[in-house]
Formats: sequence, structure tokens, C-alpha cells
Amino acid sequence: MDMSEQINKNSIFVDKYFEMHSFINEMLSLFDNAKCFANAIHKDNEFITFLFI
Repeated sequence: MDMSEQINKNSIFVDKYFEMHSFINEMLSLFDNAKCFANAIHKDNEFITFLFI
């Protein structure tokens, strides 16, 4: 395997890592938004569980 091939493999790995990383960050921020939303609606818990089904 020559050097350019190795660099290629590494950059593919880095791309995948950053894709996963941004995906996880998006999921976490969605989860935070959902928690804020849930806290905003204290009175009706059934409504919140309905949203997640």
C-alpha cells in the first residue's frame, strides 16, 4: 500500500467520524428541545407521551 492510498483510507474514516459526530449532536439538540417542550407542558403528561409514540 503506498502513501496516498493510506491517506485516502484515513480521510474516509475522518469523514465518517464527522458525519456521525454531527448526527449525534443533532440528535442531542433535538432531545434537548423535546425536554424543554415537555417542561413547558406540565399539566398534561399524556399529550407528551402521545408525541413520542
